[in-house]
Amino acid sequence: MSDDKKKQWQPSLHNRIATDMYDPEQVLKAIEQQQQQHARPEAEGTYVAPRNEVEQELVKIWEAVLGLQRVGVNDNFFKLGGNSIIAAQLLSRVRDSFEVELPLRLMFEVPTVAGLSINIVQSRAGQLDDQEMEQLLDELEELPDVFPTAAAVEP
Repeated sequence: MSDDKKKQWQPSLHNRIATDMYDPEQVLKAIEQQQQQHARPEAEGTYVAPRNEVEQELVKIWEAVLGLQRVGVNDNFFKLGGNSIIAAQLLSRVRDSFEVELPLRLMFEVPTVAGLSINIVQSRAGQLDDQEMEQLLDELEELPDVFPTAAAVEP
């Protein structure tokens, strides 16, 4: 039986807990196994680590939502297993963490941590006073000059 068919036949974690597990240790172990993160899939290009605080926070969010151990700033969200439903969950966490509202279509236009970080910084810039703006511009100057554009990144 193929892995896909096995997944279809396996009962959900909630059903297994309700019907098969009577020991709290079994329940905790099953939940832990369910939440274990997976290794980063082979992606095109090399891994690029986060370069600033915004990218670091975004990577944490992506890893949590996608269940991956290591996400690079240029990794494509959809090639890592993301879909539109997961994208909506991710943007909800982004909204909570950064206090910015980003449209879902943005995930299709720039599906990378680097692309989202630029949009977060731009969105936050409109909400800042002069001193905060100066600090943000200093952070932007520290970033590399090259970022993938929406046209260069395939969804």
